[in-house]
Amino acid sequence: ATDLPEPVKELLEGVHCITFASPMPFHMTAESSLTPQQLEKRQWALGKAGQQFDNYVNNNDVVPRLPGELDFIQTFVEGIRLKGAIR
Repeated sequence: ATDLPEPVKELLEGVHCITFASPMPFHMTAESSLTPQQLEKRQWALGKAGQQFDNYVNNNDVVPRLPGELDFIQTFVEGIRLKGAIR
C-alpha cells in the first residue's frame, strides 16, 4: 500500500494488536473475487498483520474462529451433536 499518505504509513508502523481468543477481525474473500490491485493490497495487509498482530487461542475454543472458519464450526457442532448435547 505505497499509495497511503505518510501520516497513515507512520501510524500503521506503530500499531500492534494482541488478543486473547477474540473473534476473527476479518474474513478472507476468495482470490477469484478480487482484482489484482485488491490482491496486492490484501497481501500487504496480511504481511503487516503477520508482523504486528498476535492472537492467543485456548485449545479448540470456537469463538476465535468466528466468522472465518465455518468448516471448523460445523465440525465442532456436529461433534457436540454426536455427544447428545444438541438435538
